[in-house]
Amino acid sequence: MRLQFMMRVALFAMVGIVLGRSATAVAGGDDPGFLVNFVPSIGTSRMQIGFGINGEGAVVGIASSQLGNPSAFAPWLWEGGPAPIGIGPPLGTYDFLDAARINDDGLIIGTLYVPSGGPPTVGLGVPVPVGTTRAVVFESPGVVNMIPGLGSILGEVERSNGASGLNDFGDIVGASIDGGDGPFSGIRRAFLYDRSGQLHDLSGIAGAGFRATDAVDINDSGQICGHAVAGGLTYAFRHDPQLGLRLQGPPAPGESLVVRAMNDLGQVVGIIRNKQFEFVAGFLWDGTTLQRLGPYRPLDINNHGEIVGWATTDIPDGPFGFERHAVWFDGAKWHDLDVRIGTPPFSWFGQAVAINDAGQILLRQEYTFQTVLVTDNALVLTPGVPPLGDVDLNGFVDPIDFSAMYSCFSGPAGLRPTSCHGRQDEYSDLDDDGDVDLADLWVMQRLMEVQPVD
Repeated sequence: MRLQFMMRVALFAMVGIVLGRSATAVAGGDDPGFLVNFVPSIGTSRMQIGFGINGEGAVVGIASSQLGNPSAFAPWLWEGGPAPIGIGPPLGTYDFLDAARINDDGLIIGTLYVPSGGPPTVGLGVPVPVGTTRAVVFESPGVVNMIPGLGSILGEVERSNGASGLNDFGDIVGASIDGGDGPFSGIRRAFLYDRSGQLHDLSGIAGAGFRATDAVDINDSGQICGHAVAGGLTYAFRHDPQLGLRLQGPPAPGESLVVRAMNDLGQVVGIIRNKQFEFVAGFLWDGTTLQRLGPYRPLDINNHGEIVGWATTDIPDGPFGFERHAVWFDGAKWHDLDVRIGTPPFSWFGQAVAINDAGQILLRQEYTFQTVLVTDNALVLTPGVPPLGDVDLNGFVDPIDFSAMYSCFSGPAGLRPTSCHGRQDEYSDLDDDGDVDLADLWVMQRLMEVQPVD
């Protein structure tokens, strides 16, 4: 690696004098900094969605090269290398297979979908009827095993099942629909598929009187959370192996609770909705007290109590209603992550899908232009202060940063160009004088000249 040390020291001393601030000031006061990494495309994928991230930062999701064509979706795993790896059987042997969650031991779970109108799936060795789903475990790249439905131990016809949560010991929870007289009928019951490969019926986990139960998540203490239906309303539950059941009923008349995730402390997050299935508020529940989270819709919570999800803004978005942005609760306040990392000049949908205990956030950003889906990206945000001049927040300064800065160049009139979006202008205004001018471009050029070269 070639690096002119004395030139670097001299330059940053000069930058300190000219700019009157340190590189850490780029993060903006009490607004925490993030480094941004786009998950690289797998093959020719234009639509790449991340669903889960583990404690090591490994990400799983699905990709498609044909937007809107479910049969083109395939599961992938990304561990920080130059590209994700495909982890499903060969394309064409199934209809739609996702990778939804990954634990710290690298175990991955997902769901196989067989859309109505499509042919039965035979690629996994067992035919799956049209219009059904199957929970799966990825044993190794290309090797997928299906989790049996509860019908297999209850003497009923297996219809559909899906896995939604797992812990670091390999215990998996979800819901199974079995019995009935057709593929869309049957009884919905929660299940546990434990680390030894034993399937357990959890239909009574929320107590008597509930006609449908879903186990949504399981933590390392063996606590299981989910929701169950009774009297037309949905209750939240948390079951502890030692302490037993905690049940949370409707917070207000006509309201229902939908659980999304739980951490190892037993804190549960989800949403509140009304009888018309309309969103009312997000919630945080510790098994005793339920706290409303206002307009924020949680999707995950880590062991530090940080929550991620999404919220609808008041910015019109044409036929899509209003823009939807990814949000993050740091334990004290909420942050709009889409504004934090820059807004593209398109309509969009943002979601913070998951967060690990290192504070890494898995983000989904869907860009549309004139009602047409342009691309769908998976991003990983890692806590950290970007270096001075790192406009795209990927951890280093390169020609892409120079190009992004140039798009914010104010010119003689001092006006901010429309091509400069989000907080891109803030990271481009290196001397904090309110615009991006020749002085900023000059400093950026000097910064690029001292970057290490392999």
